[in-house]
Amino acid sequence: MVKWCLLGCVLLGGCSPTSRIPVHDAVQSEHPPFQARSHYLKGQVLAANGNIEAAQSAFAQARIFDPTEPRILIAMGNASMNAGDVDAARGYMKSAALLAQQDAEPWLAHGRLEMAFGDKAAGRKALEQAVLLGDAWVARATLIEDELRENGSVADLSLLEQWISATSSDAVELRRRASIRILVGDSVGGMDDYLDAMRLAQRDLSIVGPFLQAAIQGGAVAYGLIIMEPWLANAPTATAGWLAYGLLCDVVGDHHETVRALEKIESVGIELGEASAQALANARKHLEHPPPSSSFRPPPLSDPISRSLSLMQDKRWDEAQVVVQQQLKTHPKDARLLYILAQIVLEREGPEAARPWVEDVLAVQPNYAPALNLWAWVHSEQGEFLGTAEERVLQALSLQPRVGGYWDTLGWIYHHQDRHIESQMVLERAVRLATDDVGIQEHLSQVSAVVKGGAP
Repeated sequence: MVKWCLLGCVLLGGCSPTSRIPVHDAVQSEHPPFQARSHYLKGQVLAANGNIEAAQSAFAQARIFDPTEPRILIAMGNASMNAGDVDAARGYMKSAALLAQQDAEPWLAHGRLEMAFGDKAAGRKALEQAVLLGDAWVARATLIEDELRENGSVADLSLLEQWISATSSDAVELRRRASIRILVGDSVGGMDDYLDAMRLAQRDLSIVGPFLQAAIQGGAVAYGLIIMEPWLANAPTATAGWLAYGLLCDVVGDHHETVRALEKIESVGIELGEASAQALANARKHLEHPPPSSSFRPPPLSDPISRSLSLMQDKRWDEAQVVVQQQLKTHPKDARLLYILAQIVLEREGPEAARPWVEDVLAVQPNYAPALNLWAWVHSEQGEFLGTAEERVLQALSLQPRVGGYWDTLGWIYHHQDRHIESQMVLERAVRLATDDVGIQEHLSQVSAVVKGGAP
């Protein structure tokens, strides 16, 4: 009887409802399984330590546990490259790309390897796929650089234009893009990228060399100074920027700023290189023993140009014009004579009368720096075409960045554009480069009064 009672209790208990605790479905990991990750990480450590054979074995074990993970295949490809087996590496990278149809990274790895060691056509297609899938910049850079190597130019600049339109906070990317922009002839754009890289990596002195090279070879020394000076006013610890600025000042002969910038580098404990130290020594020498002011010494008066200049000094404008016009009969396209004639008209009749004469000079020689500056000055005095005037004087400065008068013209244009702080910086440089020019000193005085809140 007891046995049956126990049996009844068991049956009743077995039929009673059971309380269940709800459990959420486990979140599926996007990473390889644990065993695969373990072997993969082990392989990475071994590869970093130079044990390539053991790394390959670890990656092979990882692939057993997760045969469809493209990162494992990429690691196997890199290990094969380090082992000197290019064909095996190409196979791994291609397989990784095919396994990850919507992932840019494997397509980038596959494309770069093919471009370097295999089928360039296949490599370009792979890199183009990486671009479509959102590769940040490496695929674009590789494609553009390959076309430059093959053809010396880029037929389709859309890849570069799209890249330029995107902002970047990666100094490495900016340096790469800068070098490419310079190769396609955009020195100013390349300098902009180098400057942005300097802003991000303010103490990376390795940026200075390519930045200076772009400025000097691209005729953009003045542009470099103009864009750097406002930034450095608020960046006292940007050693890369101060070094680049000091060396650019040395190029234009602005000795005061060369000393100030390079001494700032030394003050933070950075030892100057040989060229920088020499630039600093030369600038100090010029400041301590400035050369005597060069008085006007015209060539022998038998030369028509010297005769006209001598007459202009005496304000004998009509006689000077006769001398120049007689010479123009035999040399009608001599830019120097045409420029002197424009100067005579400017001094005698004013900016408005001089405008067509300046146009005549530029029609004969569009890159004649004095005429470019004169065109800019005449139009700034008229308050007209200030944007074009700025372009013209910057062009003159790209050709002759050491001429204080050109900096004066630029500063005066900025003043007319109500860019008074920029004007003051530029005019201060003009005064330092042309210490005896009273007219430039007067311009600086006027602009400084505006900046300080005085009357224009």
